Amino acid sequence: MKAVIEKIKKAKILTPLKIGLLVTLLNTLLLLLHYRNPGSIYDVIEPIEQKLYDIRYRIRGHIPHSGQVGILAADDKSIEKFGRWPFPRNIYPKIFENLQQAGVEWVGFDVFFSEPSRRYLDESSHELKLLFKDSSGKSYEAAKAKIDDLLKTSPGDIALQQGIDKFKNVVQGFFFIDNPNNIFNSSYDYQTSFSLLKNSALEFIDLPKDMSLKDYEDAASLGVVTNTKFIAGKALHMGFANNMPDTDGLVRKYRLVEIINPIDQNRNYFSEPILVPSLGLSLAANYLKSGIVAHFDTHGLNELELVPEDSSQKSTKIPLYAQSASAMLINHYGSFSDLPQISLADAYDNKFPKQMPKILIYGGTGTGTNDKRPNPFDKHFDGVGFHATAVENILNHNFSDFKICFCSKVRYFYFNFFCFLILHRRLFLIW
Repeated sequence: MKAVIEKIKKAKILTPLKIGLLVTLLNTLLLLLHYRNPGSIYDVIEPIEQKLYDIRYRIRGHIPHSGQVGILAADDKSIEKFGRWPFPRNIYPKIFENLQQAGVEWVGFDVFFSEPSRRYLDESSHELKLLFKDSSGKSYEAAKAKIDDLLKTSPGDIALQQGIDKFKNVVQGFFFIDNPNNIFNSSYDYQTSFSLLKNSALEFIDLPKDMSLKDYEDAASLGVVTNTKFIAGKALHMGFANNMPDTDGLVRKYRLVEIINPIDQNRNYFSEPILVPSLGLSLAANYLKSGIVAHFDTHGLNELELVPEDSSQKSTKIPLYAQSASAMLINHYGSFSDLPQISLADAYDNKFPKQMPKILIYGGTGTGTNDKRPNPFDKHFDGVGFHATAVENILNHNFSDFKICFCSKVRYFYFNFFCFLILHRRLFLIW
């Protein structure tokens, strides 16, 4: 081996300059593959970034919550009390009333009511008795019309809608559709759902001169699924619950805003695009009594800040994951069990801990109700927890300082390495 090395040295096959050039070219190729097709099988940078990010969190360890934000859990205890999921909607007014008395100020829903609930027979017994009593001598068509009218809205939907209206400070969840085939092959009424969002669209959008949201159509979603029109009503506060994991299945980022450029089943755009907030961002902004201001450059979202109504208070700038990204890095606190949690069954029975969170996010944690989305600490982390963590981060300005910036470090490392080899031409590759 030594003889081979000596021959290579004498032949000057691998001079320091050549090594530096090769390393620089390789680095350039890897970065191009990373930026052009992030997460593809050819991207070797992203997996390294992700692992370094996870390792830094595990070294740091768990950190405590402020207690301001918690989970209203549809857990196994709630399933035992209310029966199979989804629960009857007539339970929610009592829960809203108890939460309000306990000091909860805002509730977010990571649960959807996109279809009307069915009217149960025992809910209709009184109306049916009156119908049959008053229908003697009337035509079949008249009786059928009354039954059809009775079935239009269930008492459960009426109760839920009234509970939301009475509590007021509720952010209803929805989800956006970014795959056009899901729209083209569906009979869902996307036009109506989109119309319900307009009250929740961001008003303060700073765009480059002569540009509009239409110019960012490559980053836009094409439709939304909201709660039913009866439940959503004239809701002023709605936020999307979508939050996709990274390529390895772990959730490290939290999506903050989304452009909706709506299209129908006939492939026609039927409205101007709007910018909507996530469930967590809407909750944080409303709790802080702040407006959401989105600043765009020619590539996409450049800066996002919360500007308080009270001009004497400072605005909150939310650091974005990367230039032109519409997500922030989550500053994970630990496992899902570390989050403050209140069972929906306990909320119904008015059983609360002494220290109540000011913001609760309702979501499934029980068997068959939840979606497992692991984080660096917990492979069984429930999806609703990421909304709570993001809100906690924003309220306390507790943003992640573990930037996923390996790419920039790679560039600097290889640049320095290249210069080092040029300036130290006598050095040779260490075998």
